[in-house]
Amino acid sequence: MPTILIVDDDRSMVRLLELALAPYRTIYAPDGLSALSQVDTAQPDLVMLDLMLPDSDGLVLIAAIRRASEVPIIVLSARDDEVDRALARRLGAADFIRKPFRVMNLRTRVQAALNAARRSKEQNV
Repeated sequence: MPTILIVDDDRSMVRLLELALAPYRTIYAPDGLSALSQVDTAQPDLVMLDLMLPDSDGLVLIAAIRRASEVPIIVLSARDDEVDRALARRLGAADFIRKPFRVMNLRTRVQAALNAARRSKEQNV
């Protein structure tokens, strides 16, 4: 079962995402430093990232994660500025979902990102 790293400092949002993403295995990081550590040690199959974190801007974190890993990143944020969307994509995010979100839409986009990553790995083997 794929592992999804949820990077968000709002515990109620994390709990909601854990429920919405069942049956995937989820792990959690409340800030950017913890997220980078988890990407390195747990090697998740997907990162779900809020842009507003207590210790770093999510856009900066996307770039840092991308330097360390090719893991797909889905931004899940209340910030819905066109510039944020464009920068997130340019920095390496696979998708951008605005909060609040619909669970079925979230699940569909997570599965699409995981499928694309799997296909990419298969082509590179």
